[in-house]
Amino acid sequence: LDGMPMGRTPEYMQERLRRFFSKFGVVKICRAVPHELDPYQCQGKAYVTFRDRRSVFRALKAPLKFPASLHDKFVTMRDLDTDKRNDPLYLVKSEHNNRELVSVARQLHRVLLSDGPRPLSTVWQGVMEQEFKTERLRTANHCVMQRFGSWKDFLESEGMNHIVHCDGKTVWAKPMTPVRLEKQLLQLSIELSKKLKAECSVHWRQGREHIPLPEHTRFLMRKWDHHEKLAWCLQTMSHNHFYQRVYDPKLIAKWRIKRERNLVRNKAREEKRLESQRVAALEAA
Repeated sequence: LDGMPMGRTPEYMQERLRRFFSKFGVVKICRAVPHELDPYQCQGKAYVTFRDRRSVFRALKAPLKFPASLHDKFVTMRDLDTDKRNDPLYLVKSEHNNRELVSVARQLHRVLLSDGPRPLSTVWQGVMEQEFKTERLRTANHCVMQRFGSWKDFLESEGMNHIVHCDGKTVWAKPMTPVRLEKQLLQLSIELSKKLKAECSVHWRQGREHIPLPEHTRFLMRKWDHHEKLAWCLQTMSHNHFYQRVYDPKLIAKWRIKRERNLVRNKAREEKRLESQRVAALEAA
């Protein structure tokens, strides 16, 4: 892998790479090369070793793009055995194909409304798309095959199934107003973007949901979503010093009384809960 982001430790990048490539197969070795002058950041290259060759070919076809917090570049991958390389412009081509799919859906709905239902084998006739670089018009087939593999999967996908109806043999358009059609096309564009984003990212717990996390890691996850309230002594540091002093003796005395009262209250509630559980256990026995 070449074009890796710098400014991060090799251990951090190795963990991210292992999480990404583990969905294609068993990863044996994952090493990010440290910089010669600064061993605490990456040099820009990394090596990933799989157990079998089939996993390597699947990983080469997958787009690897890190978030903007690291860098906004495409990582180039090369197989050291066969010298096969990935397509660094895969994401740009996929975004172009998504835009063309929205245009194909608009044309297809108009054609089906005017000409009536069509067989699935000839649904592509009269529908055009633009090429990636030359923007030359051609029959719409390349973008559908690149993103879905077949016309049937494209017509039955989420977002497209609200524009046309396909039963496997015949395709016909669903009648709707132009305003409604534009809303459905916007929803189709959103679904295509979600599909592309799912290809470029992988959840860090995917495939490992059955493995419980350590208690400290679960605490950090909860803290990331639900921030706990700061201690009272830290909250007073942000108060207006003209309104009250940071170490006001009266305020500290009130806080101490309130803390002791809460401790007694929580202790009484805990004893009451245990007593109710004991009574319920005796009644059940």
